[in-house]
Formats: sequence, structure tokens, C-alpha cells
Amino acid sequence: MRDDNSAAIDAFRWSNAKPRFPNCQYNHIWSNSQDPNLYTSLANICVTPAFIAKLTDTNDCIKEILKYRAFELYNFWPSSELAIKPDGYDCLIWAETLPPIVNVEQTIRTKLRKLKSNRTLKCVKDVGWLFSSFCPDPNL
Repeated sequence: MRDDNSAAIDAFRWSNAKPRFPNCQYNHIWSNSQDPNLYTSLANICVTPAFIAKLTDTNDCIKEILKYRAFELYNFWPSSELAIKPDGYDCLIWAETLPPIVNVEQTIRTKLRKLKSNRTLKCVKDVGWLFSSFCPDPNL
């Protein structure tokens, strides 16, 4: 599959009540795109204003802040290192989190079943995803 972030963006949009954000980009917090547990993990995707999105890849301080935020919100820390709160973290003001989806799997399956053609759908059917133990999903 092409690594153009479309599957990660689809996962985020389909799992949240507000699917589109103008002038924003979807960014990975942990950058290992070869790991399917990280690539489309909702706890590993953040939305930032487009004008600062590059900082999520290039600025070590911003990367550490976002990693800790994912840990704080989702208890998500895919590293063997301990989560350490960055200096000044408690002074930051965060936007409200999006409302939770009760059943993420069912919500995404419903979206996928409505599609006729989509790279994410093809990937799920041919390669697999979390809800099919990363094996091709025969239910779509």
C-alpha cells in the first residue's frame, strides 16, 4: 500500500464525530510507519494547524510533548523507556478532546462497508487490520 497517510487519516476521521478540520494536518506522534500497531493507532495521530505541523516531525521538544500527551490521554507509550513529563508540560493549555465513539470497530466497519473503492478498504480486505488480527478481513 502507498504510504501517503490516507489509512491513518481515514481511521482518525471515521473514529471521531468531527471528521474534517480546515487548514489542519494529521500527524503521527511516534514515527515508525513500518509498525502497523503505530501507523493507524488513534492514540498515535494528532491534528495540528497546518502552519505548525512540520514541528511534529522536526522539533524534539514538540515531539516529546505530544508523546507525553498521548500517554496522558490514552496510556499509550510504545517504547521500552519510561514516560517522562517534559519540562513546562503542566503550563500548556490543550484543546478539548473530541467526543468518544462508543464502538470504534463497528463505526469504522460501517464506513468501510459504504465504500466501493478506497485504499484503506483495499488494505483492510487484502492485508488486514487490528480488528482482524492483522490478517485479511473476510467480513468486508
